[in-house]
Amino acid sequence: MVELTPISEFDGWCAKREDQADWVGLDYPSGSKWRQYLKMAKEAPGTPMIVGCSSYSCMQVYVAGAAKLAGVDAYIFVPARLQRTEATEYAVSMGADVEFIKPPAWTTVLRKRARDFAKDLGRTVRWNPTLAIKDTMEQCANVPDDVKRVVVPTGSGLTVTGVLAGLALRRKRPLVFAVSVSSMAKADVIMAHAQALVNGATGGLFNHHLPNLILRQAQSKYSTAESAWLPDGTPLDPYYAAKARPFLKPGDCLWIPGLRPISAMPEVLRNRFKDWKGFA
Repeated sequence: MVELTPISEFDGWCAKREDQADWVGLDYPSGSKWRQYLKMAKEAPGTPMIVGCSSYSCMQVYVAGAAKLAGVDAYIFVPARLQRTEATEYAVSMGADVEFIKPPAWTTVLRKRARDFAKDLGRTVRWNPTLAIKDTMEQCANVPDDVKRVVVPTGSGLTVTGVLAGLALRRKRPLVFAVSVSSMAKADVIMAHAQALVNGATGGLFNHHLPNLILRQAQSKYSTAESAWLPDGTPLDPYYAAKARPFLKPGDCLWIPGLRPISAMPEVLRNRFKDWKGFA
């Protein structure tokens, strides 16, 4: 039985608190992907972790933090920059071996470098997007039945795919309003993937219809950090959940995928949230 993260009720709307998932302290991240990395590390003891990602991506934070807790090596490939991002600085501070790739350092280039290096190592913890999506699907179980919209910040579309499929399997049909923080998410691809997951889980029965999906671009570009927080004072991740906050209205459920450490945020946000004590 999966342990469900809670639903927090606020004035006219609520939040799915995936940001509380596997929180271990202020020095580490939390959230659904963090939960998956810790699980993968536990299932492959002593195995190094590796990722190729953008400069602002939280994936390097998850990998560096999880490797630190597991006592294994972390290898991270990110674009070379004149000034390192806070996420990369965090990874370095956690003891990760960070390689800076000179331009052109597109995502495909970074991932290939990571894959090639993983082959040389022989054995690494590999991120499994299918398991991550199924993890999100299971977390849909306690989304309230009276929710009108589930507002989901997303990068590649992985989280919103899991939300769509998970709601469909429970015959819940609120509108899913996805806020894309990058240009990677594509509505048709997301819907097709979610439907395939539902069909696979039900043996092809089509009476589990997907909720409707609206995919909206965030108001700021991916590399821009936004400042936002919940009514209880909890910070929202400046590159993800904070960008969905302006779209909220009564009847919504904000799906909060996770939270990077305050130390991995821009200085202005570190100062704003310096008194936050974490989750009880």
